[in-house]
Amino acid sequence: GVGKVSTVQFFTEAASAKAGENYLAGTYEVSFDVGEDAKDVMVDLVSTGTWKATLEFKVRLSDPVNGILGAYLHTARVKVIDRGYFPHGKFRGVPEDKVNSFSLMCEFFRWNFSSSGVGITTCIILLMDQLKNAYTYAQILANAFLVNYVCSKDESFDESVIPERMEKAYLVSAVIIVPFFVLHLWDDLKSTFDIYGRTTSFLRASAFRKYMNLSEESKEIITPTIFERYVSDEAKAAATGYAAAVAMWEAIGGIAVNMYFILLSSPTAQVYAVGIPIFVLAWGW
Repeated sequence: GVGKVSTVQFFTEAASAKAGENYLAGTYEVSFDVGEDAKDVMVDLVSTGTWKATLEFKVRLSDPVNGILGAYLHTARVKVIDRGYFPHGKFRGVPEDKVNSFSLMCEFFRWNFSSSGVGITTCIILLMDQLKNAYTYAQILANAFLVNYVCSKDESFDESVIPERMEKAYLVSAVIIVPFFVLHLWDDLKSTFDIYGRTTSFLRASAFRKYMNLSEESKEIITPTIFERYVSDEAKAAATGYAAAVAMWEAIGGIAVNMYFILLSSPTAQVYAVGIPIFVLAWGW
């Protein structure tokens, strides 16, 4: 009413920006003194140092006292524009030719891992791929057991032990065959996770959000041609690198399994078992 203090409830609502991740959600009561028609309301943003694309959340007004809300002015969109450096603010002010490539790669992997859907997908793939290496180790032990016990014919061998050994042979066969079908199903399921596609889509969406909010001066530097090349070529290259790095851990686990078995079976071979992988890595580096 006229000549009275007016109040209204003010609250935030998540959109592409998520409460707790990009800003701190809250509900406030805003008071307007007589004759006052504007108020500043602060919403705290969450800063992690990691680059983020331009995101949005909404602010809404509700429950007015001694006043009414307009038909359209009760809701507003708030853009959170990150002015940091991709993929992390640690590269601010560092000349392009001075950026450490390994550090840049690690920060990109960390940034991509934190994106929606990519992190959990990466963890599942890493776990299941290591189960393949565990299966390989189980196969090695099972084969050694078959050769050293089930199929051995030492001096104490007689036909009475055949039934017992047949039972163990069936058990070992089950240990080898059953996980094989499970891992085969995983290979079919793995293609549906599409970590390459998720990464490519996330990079393109982030770049598009950022590009749409560039200043006119920035758009003169980053022309549509440059932007198109990024979303068509460079995003694919970065996604390929991330997918390859995830797949690499399966090979590393396989090498570790074989090295462990070699060292377990022949401790005198440790120089070769350890030295050869180190030599290969050094050569590739």
